[in-house]
Amino acid sequence: MVRATYQAVRTYVRHVRTYTGGIVLFLGSPALRRAIYWRQLDWAHFATGRLEVRTGIDGCTDTAMMLGDPAHVRALADLLRTYLS
Repeated sequence: MVRATYQAVRTYVRHVRTYTGGIVLFLGSPALRRAIYWRQLDWAHFATGRLEVRTGIDGCTDTAMMLGDPAHVRALADLLRTYLS
């Protein structure tokens, strides 16, 4: 699943040059945010609007958040709920 996700992102990014809105990037944890700062810059490059980064709980990875670890899924749900309300 991870490989398919990365392939989809690479394919999408090649075809889309500029997005005129803002982006909200959800990452697993604050540590992950620090570790992949360069990817945040990539997303900011494609959007003319603001880039907002939200993070889950300490120790969470993006994979755990998406694949069903209950604590991490709850963290993602809370992030989405907060952002959408």
